[in-house]
Amino acid sequence: MKRTMLAADLPEPIFCQIQVSNTAVKVVLRNNIEQRKVWVDADAAAVIGQMISAGLNPLEKRVINFAAEYKTISVSQAARLTQKSWPFAKKLLESLLAKRILMRFSPNPEYDRDPAARYALNK
Repeated sequence: MKRTMLAADLPEPIFCQIQVSNTAVKVVLRNNIEQRKVWVDADAAAVIGQMISAGLNPLEKRVINFAAEYKTISVSQAARLTQKSWPFAKKLLESLLAKRILMRFSPNPEYDRDPAARYALNK
């Protein structure tokens, strides 16, 4: 674990023995949030292009990365991912739809609040 963390330029894990009802080992793995933000930004840029990516906010980039990795994203997934409300997530996805970054797929296109609706990257 130590070698893997160091190879990824992350802090060494912290190991400690704790006594609860029996002996246990606690391991703390820390990440580098600033480096993770760089990776997320780079992934979004790779998916949609550097020029378009530069004009997006971090939440939009996070949604695009999710859609790229899992092929689709729902409003509920976007809400959990961004830790925002469902209406906020819906507006976020609709703004990416208006920018032609995402496409919307729905078995019931006439319903605005279709739980089966999914958004995917616009090819």
